[in-house]
Amino acid sequence: MVTFVTRDKEYRQLTHLAKWLQRKVPEVVSIHQNINPSGGNVIFGRETLKMLGHPDLIDQVGEVRLKLAPGSFLQVNHDQAARIYQLVRDWSRLGPADTAVDIYCGIGGIALHLAKDAGQVIGIEVVEEAIRNARDNAAMNQLTNCSFFAGDAAEQLEELHERIPPGSVVVLNPPRTGCDEAVLNSVVDLRPRALLYVSCNPDTLARDLALLKPAGYQVDRLQPVDMFPQTPHVETVVRLVPANKRGGK
Repeated sequence: MVTFVTRDKEYRQLTHLAKWLQRKVPEVVSIHQNINPSGGNVIFGRETLKMLGHPDLIDQVGEVRLKLAPGSFLQVNHDQAARIYQLVRDWSRLGPADTAVDIYCGIGGIALHLAKDAGQVIGIEVVEEAIRNARDNAAMNQLTNCSFFAGDAAEQLEELHERIPPGSVVVLNPPRTGCDEAVLNSVVDLRPRALLYVSCNPDTLARDLALLKPAGYQVDRLQPVDMFPQTPHVETVVRLVPANKRGGK
């Protein structure tokens, strides 16, 4: 999938470029144009137009197939992304009676892996297009125990509080800015038996772990995952448990 980000909604010349690209690179099956007239560092504007090919891209990471819209996020290192998903699944230790909550779930990559073990999985994501993909992905993988909700994470956790029993497992997979303190407070209020934190920024990870410690959660396991060899960027998967249950379920 290729998305051209342009300042103006000029179409004719870009169509020639898109057709040329498809001839030169036949692996490209989907081409879009995103219009972003802003001068800041935000990549995508609000309007995206399909130019050629399919509206979405179908991919597979680990055990699940995933449908991606142009604005959806997916790790480009498939092998390492699959390792992260499997690590979260293994460390979650879920069974048919368990509930898992995937916060910042995106298109549902982690949530769908957890759904293979859990009784129910709840996914929360602020990007509505990603939630559309997540719901489609659950259907495509024939996983009927998933529910996905679009909106601010802290607000959604408050609304869904009654649906999440104490002793659930919570996954946090925030952007580089880490978690809002309000989200962390809402997560602690759920009294999960385990927290799985997937971080792409060690600085904000350290900050958030420091906030979770006085709330009674401490690190049980930690595993860095090198997503981009030869660069300083690293993903980190952390398992946190209540301080009196370290090493337990």
